[in-house]
Amino acid sequence: MISSTRYTRAAAAILIAGLFGVLGACESTASDSGKAPRGVGSGSPTFLHRPSQQAPKPAAKIPTEPVKKVTVRANDCGYEPKVGPGMSVAGLPFPTGDRATSALMLHQVMPAEVRRGAEFGYQYHVTNTTSGTLQNVAVVLESRSNLDVISASPAPMTGQGGTVWSLGDLGPCETRVIDVTATADSTGTAGNCVSVSYNNSLCAVTNVVDPDLTIEKRVTPKVLRCDPITITYNVCNPGTGVAAGVVVRDTLPAGLTANGSRNVEIPVGDLASGECREVSVTAMASGTGEYCSPANAKSADGLSAKSSEPCTVVVAPKLAITCNARDRQYINRNAEYEFEVTNSGDGVAANAVVNVSLPAGAEFISASSGAVPSQGAVAFQVGDLN
Repeated sequence: MISSTRYTRAAAAILIAGLFGVLGACESTASDSGKAPRGVGSGSPTFLHRPSQQAPKPAAKIPTEPVKKVTVRANDCGYEPKVGPGMSVAGLPFPTGDRATSALMLHQVMPAEVRRGAEFGYQYHVTNTTSGTLQNVAVVLESRSNLDVISASPAPMTGQGGTVWSLGDLGPCETRVIDVTATADSTGTAGNCVSVSYNNSLCAVTNVVDPDLTIEKRVTPKVLRCDPITITYNVCNPGTGVAAGVVVRDTLPAGLTANGSRNVEIPVGDLASGECREVSVTAMASGTGEYCSPANAKSADGLSAKSSEPCTVVVAPKLAITCNARDRQYINRNAEYEFEVTNSGDGVAANAVVNVSLPAGAEFISASSGAVPSQGAVAFQVGDLN
């Protein structure tokens, strides 16, 4: 049983710890010498005892100043260790010592009295009092006096930094319990001081993209000299991310113009991942021949692509006509005329028509198939001339 004087000292120790920012949670137990438990080490450890056997008597006054009342409240998540007879509880919020600004609550559950040399068990209760997950939670055994740890579950890591229980992540209002088995070799008191910490990390990600450009140029493969040439550009972004500010440029070969200029420049805009956009212009050739040129696509952020060199062949027909007839013709007799039409050019003369005007005073009598007579003339539908 802990005397009322002992409880008064524990309360005073809590007040001193709060003033000087001590963040260790210390607990001691009395070995079977009949003496009341005392603090561990030369300093004044922080005690928050709550013996379960009997409520303490009213605290005695310290001669120098009155003892302030310490109210022990449940932590923010409502967790309190459940202890049996003969056990006491000490608790401290971490890391500030103030429940309102702390994230962890550490309780030690220790027997009030043990026998020298006999194994006894005690516990650390670690509670996350926040609404978020705490990462890399660790309980550190800062110091111990007359206390030899025999085993623990979970097992701690022991090295130059001391004894550490790494608990990993602790969810909101989650409590982990460490069970320790120890012995005390001497009579008097046996105790230890522990601390608890966490190390949350802030993670951020960014999307890594790789936009790309391709361009395909298509042209009318073959036209007559006076026919328009359609040039189509198909620009695509096969990559990931946006290809911004894409522009198509094409320098047309000599003799070919679009809107009166050889230089074609068409803003395409932004292309999303997988998006294609098609734009067209109409060009005219000044003469016959083959016209070939590549096109380029560039984005505002430095992407570029080049097309192949498709060609347009511009052709033109060249027609000639001859007329065969008698040098002399008798009056009132039939006169016969023969016309021959040829195409010596490199283009097809499609739907060719031969128009023949009759001589003055002549009257149409007949013609070969395909002739369409009219007043003073005859038209022959020749068709395509290669």
